[in-house]
Amino acid sequence: MAFTGYAFVLFFFAIVLPLRWLVPPRYAPTVVLVASWGFYLTWGWRVAILLGVLTLLTYGAGVVLKRPGANKRAVLAASVTVLLGTLATFKYAGFFLSILPGGVSVPDLPLPLGISFYVFEMISYVVDVYRGDAGAKSLPEFALYVSYFPHLIAGPIVRASELLPQLRKKIRFDGARVSEGMFVMLTGFVKKMVLADNLAVMADAVFKAPNDYNGLEILAGIAAYTGQIFCDFSGYTDIARGASTMLGYDLPENFDYPYLSGSITEFWRRWHMTLSRWLRDYLYIPLGGNRHGGFAQYRNLFLTMALGGLWHGARMTFVLWGAYHGALLALHKLFVSSTPSEGWKRIRDNDVYRVFTVVVTLLLVMLGWVFFRAESATAAVRLLQRMVTAMPVAGWKPSRMVSLNSWYLGGVVALHAFGASKVGLRANRALPAAARGLLWASMLWICYWLASSSPTFIYFYF
Repeated sequence: MAFTGYAFVLFFFAIVLPLRWLVPPRYAPTVVLVASWGFYLTWGWRVAILLGVLTLLTYGAGVVLKRPGANKRAVLAASVTVLLGTLATFKYAGFFLSILPGGVSVPDLPLPLGISFYVFEMISYVVDVYRGDAGAKSLPEFALYVSYFPHLIAGPIVRASELLPQLRKKIRFDGARVSEGMFVMLTGFVKKMVLADNLAVMADAVFKAPNDYNGLEILAGIAAYTGQIFCDFSGYTDIARGASTMLGYDLPENFDYPYLSGSITEFWRRWHMTLSRWLRDYLYIPLGGNRHGGFAQYRNLFLTMALGGLWHGARMTFVLWGAYHGALLALHKLFVSSTPSEGWKRIRDNDVYRVFTVVVTLLLVMLGWVFFRAESATAAVRLLQRMVTAMPVAGWKPSRMVSLNSWYLGGVVALHAFGASKVGLRANRALPAAARGLLWASMLWICYWLASSSPTFIYFYF
């Protein structure tokens, strides 16, 4: 049951939302828990069993960690090992066996939907309880935290301290918040169905057969994927956050106009922010962070990002993409640390310099997306070579693909430059109820009218 499918919009959420507000507040978490498990069961009972087993084990580990006299280090190590081992078995067994010498057979294991996200949330839970966090008060409460359907499949990665306190409150219906959530949710529909899915058609064509296109068309295809992955993933996040707001619970933001970043460091503070914070708090800092000098900091950045790339999937291109960003982060830290602060402060405050750094950062990010999207490192290099060597001669006219691309990319630029969601939220609040209803219906109709044939979100595969 995908967020953009008719089954979710017209049946599942249309039933869960009013039911959540019709029952007494103390029963609302139970309604949402049952709905969340019903949502996940639509993807298959086998994956639900795995989620249930890991939920029981993680909650049990948290209970033991809170007991006085428990060997907390051993419990933490065992629970993290089980969680990472489960993730490695289902997601990486084939990858690691395939690179071993001797032709080891690769098992054909299905990838449970959302495993990368809920395993990271479970790891953060046991680590936080080990560090002194109170954790969940009951198994149903913990089960709801893990399985809460808006964030279950593709994030944002939510910490227990962010969601559990909200689940314990007796929240009363607030029409203004439901209205706000509806608008954010519909903004996500527009990003996914109108922008991302149509940009995907152009990006897929270029990455599938780069020899059929000249250099400018390949550049347009790379730009299309740059817009696609942002609108696809941030669109999912908007739908998740909007749905959650309508249910009365706030989820953390995951994107803050990342393509307006002036450096790679800033980009990772704005892109997939919940993953960035997770990698910082549960990997980069435990590795040593910046506590042991410059070289150790650069090494830790590189390792963190390389492993973050591997988190996205069992493919060498993801590792290369993560290592690429790790190297860029280390180089940026080195540049900042070796630059006189007073001399560069005047330059950094200059608007022209800011525009220059935004453009350079975006180009570096686009280069990284080539390896992220390509089927292999060889395919990525060939595509880039084709882009450089097959630039059109004078008199070339833009193809229909490039012309269409400019329209859809214009939508991405508008979302970034004008802050469509935030500006729209203010305008939405000022409209009368009837006008808001008409706006919502129009947005939903436009989404399905202009939708392409790609209902699956990119991050479902991770």
